[in-house]
Amino acid sequence: MASQDSSPHRYAHHNVTSSSASPSSTGTAAAWPDFDDANIKDAAAGMPTSSAVDLPPTPALATAPAQPAKKPAAKLAHFDGLRGVVAMTVVLMHFFQMSYRSGEMQNSLPLPTTVPLFFILSGRVITVSVLRSGSGKQLVSCFVRRPIRLLLPMMSIMLLDYLVMHVRPIKSLFDVIVQPIFFLSSGGDFNLITAVVWTLKYEYYGSNVVYFLTFILLQYPANPRARYTILFLVYLWFQWTHSWNTHFVAGLALADLAQHGYIERFKQWRYAPITRLAVAVFGCAVSFKFSWWNMADTIDATIRSYEVYGGKFGVGAEWWDESFTLFLYSLCFMFLLETTETMQRFYTLRPIQFFGHISFAVYLFHDYWNRMFDPTPYAAYFSSNSVVVILISLALWVVPLMPMSYVLTDVIDLPSVKVGRWIERVLITEPWDGRLETLFKFETPKPGTTTTTVYGVPIPKIDLMALRRFWDAYAPSFVRRPATAAYAPVRP
Repeated sequence: MASQDSSPHRYAHHNVTSSSASPSSTGTAAAWPDFDDANIKDAAAGMPTSSAVDLPPTPALATAPAQPAKKPAAKLAHFDGLRGVVAMTVVLMHFFQMSYRSGEMQNSLPLPTTVPLFFILSGRVITVSVLRSGSGKQLVSCFVRRPIRLLLPMMSIMLLDYLVMHVRPIKSLFDVIVQPIFFLSSGGDFNLITAVVWTLKYEYYGSNVVYFLTFILLQYPANPRARYTILFLVYLWFQWTHSWNTHFVAGLALADLAQHGYIERFKQWRYAPITRLAVAVFGCAVSFKFSWWNMADTIDATIRSYEVYGGKFGVGAEWWDESFTLFLYSLCFMFLLETTETMQRFYTLRPIQFFGHISFAVYLFHDYWNRMFDPTPYAAYFSSNSVVVILISLALWVVPLMPMSYVLTDVIDLPSVKVGRWIERVLITEPWDGRLETLFKFETPKPGTTTTTVYGVPIPKIDLMALRRFWDAYAPSFVRRPATAAYAPVRP
């Protein structure tokens, strides 16, 4: 084993791990351009403090009165906000692609960085609580709950389509149950679900890669040379085979750098501002394409010439090629978000956080809504100007989508987290005495909850107050009704 760094700035793993690294709690959609959002909810937003650095105490520090420690934030909120912004970008992109296929609007809004950002973000957050705690049991918990977190929302939206919407050619309830399972295991027909879920298959594969690599990293808590050598070699393999897993590995590397304090040290570096500017310029220079500037095509062609089968081996989606330059741009953006407090404050604004709350539901449902409702004929009544028609159409289409996605979050998203917890409890957490009835527990539904529990299985119930909560949480204060003692609005 390599000798440990004896410099005064060595970061000890047991010092970095905090008491906040408890098993993750129920969260919102993380799984799709998921993620396991429960890990986002429980991860503290602050990085390791100075107590994580092996420095000898000075007389001033020894005699100074103890200062109360700041309570860490409940989650890495800026990542949740970024997920919401990227999800809304996908929604807008698909709206223009469906509504104006023959126009120039589709070509002007390709926005191809959405998928790379989703995947890097997933690698960054899905095991952040495990890296903090170093718990193998918590890692197993994430591994067990992950497929449930991805499958149940797909099954739920298919069931809603089969019973109500009738958009996709679903023949029976058998398709509702079996097709998502086949699809997630590299089979099945994703067109029976919705076209956007093609990313969830790569999300599941990449998550398993992250779980395996996290297990390896935990074996070298105080050996950064071993950790980053392993990550770099694994990245090179996936890049050579042209795989989306490169994005997940890069996200995990960012998580490990943040966990061991390197991100915080960079933020305190005197040359950090100029370095951030250089990273921003570099990311734009290698990825943006103009008539007078285009390095991206040359770089991508060069990289693919060294990959297996010319870069056609690891990515199965023929309509979407993994691009090395877009990966670099997305990685630069994630690094800037990690190290820039101004960007973090922007992504923690309440409207942005609302988009993060409904992100998984709006991601799954917007394709159905796009096929069910065409606002263009209605917008044409108001104006004959093409630009005005586009803006009115967008408003007519997006405004109803937001509250519907908010309600669907309680129906198809959050229950999957609870079911995953129940399966974890049955399989791992609680001992079993051999009796079948002890696998299930009946619980009386609590007031204000969005699920009822039948024999231990969380079943979604229709929450008639969801729209009221939406209004109370986000309506302007001068029109919002004050909360009463009998009802207090539950903010997402």
